[in-house]
Amino acid sequence: MGNSRLLKIFFFSLFSLVFAAFVFAQEDSPMQETSGLEENTLSGDSSSVEPEKNYSLHKDEEGDYYFTQKFSWSAIEYARKYILTFEKQDEDGVFQPLSEPYETNENFIELSFSPGVYRYLVQVVNLLGKVQVLSEFREFVIRQAYQPELHSVSPDVIYLEYPQTGVFSLKGVNFFTESSIFLQSGSRKLLPEEIALDEKGTGATVTFPVRSLNPGEYQMQVVDPSGLSASWPVNISFLKPFEYLLSLSYKPMFILYDNTFNDYLGNTFMPLGVELNGTFVFYKRVIFYLGLSTRFSYAYFSGKENTYDVTANIFQGFLNVDTIFMLFKKRLLIDLYLGPGVSFLHNLQLSYDHDLVSDDFTSWSVGVNAGFSVIYFFTDNRHLFMQLGCEGFFTFYGSDVLLTGVAPKLGVGWQF
Repeated sequence: MGNSRLLKIFFFSLFSLVFAAFVFAQEDSPMQETSGLEENTLSGDSSSVEPEKNYSLHKDEEGDYYFTQKFSWSAIEYARKYILTFEKQDEDGVFQPLSEPYETNENFIELSFSPGVYRYLVQVVNLLGKVQVLSEFREFVIRQAYQPELHSVSPDVIYLEYPQTGVFSLKGVNFFTESSIFLQSGSRKLLPEEIALDEKGTGATVTFPVRSLNPGEYQMQVVDPSGLSASWPVNISFLKPFEYLLSLSYKPMFILYDNTFNDYLGNTFMPLGVELNGTFVFYKRVIFYLGLSTRFSYAYFSGKENTYDVTANIFQGFLNVDTIFMLFKKRLLIDLYLGPGVSFLHNLQLSYDHDLVSDDFTSWSVGVNAGFSVIYFFTDNRHLFMQLGCEGFFTFYGSDVLLTGVAPKLGVGWQF
């Protein structure tokens, strides 16, 4: 009597543990092989597309490849063995038994099935040889695996100086809506905005965000859901890794604030001015460049007070950091710049009546400028351009004279 009660308690506890622990881990889309696979078609990194696979690829004695599907579930502590029953859906949508049930002592089994719709259930046999737990049917699909092939990618070389659309044309075979298409460079992956496949699965038009097309050596990857892949090299670069922009501009100056110009020199506008600018671009990306520039300018000053006339020359030189943004298919550029420099007030001279002339006065001081330029290239080859801009500057002459001004400019230049 006591043994019978203990046996009932044992089976009740075992039954509870089984239901608490029994969790199936099988995924719904295992893959099946395609015949005649060649060894060189198995290259390509597809781990980023499907890092955990519930199937594996094998090679038989004749050198042909085939897939096996892995079915797994949580191990049951007191299970003696597991019995799996598989059924396949026929043309009428009715599930038919495949064969005799499969038995295993492990919590997984590897089998090879042809493509189709299947379902299976697992029976757990306890230590006494009795079926303790019977699972519900789990349905899954085995799809045909296809080896994609890439015959061409156009363009496969891109120079970012020129307008880009981000559109690539792919030719090959075995392109499907389930296929993954992307550009990969090392661990970096560029995903397309749009993929358009033809009806035969032999071509695709793939559109990537233009802002993502930065320099590098890439592989255009076409990956089947099975993990089989094909690739084609794509090189994205600049035709010239560096650029030099040289321009000459008309540049008048307006003095907005100073301690002496209004009171003693009689003028705050210098209509005669020019600027020579050279910008070295050393860092290039698809939508912006970085560069260093040197700007040298000259303005002729002329003023008149009640008793004397004033003339002077103003020279300025600045070293700037430039950030250049690409607009309008890279024919329109916005250049923002900032940097330190020096300013010279050269040969300031006062002329009085009766041919009286003061001594020349020359002074210099450090200063800072900041400005912008709009650059427009006349042609797609990006050589001859027009420049329109404005900058502000301030500098000290001695300890008392603070000079603050603005200078619009209009000029032409050439890109080397």
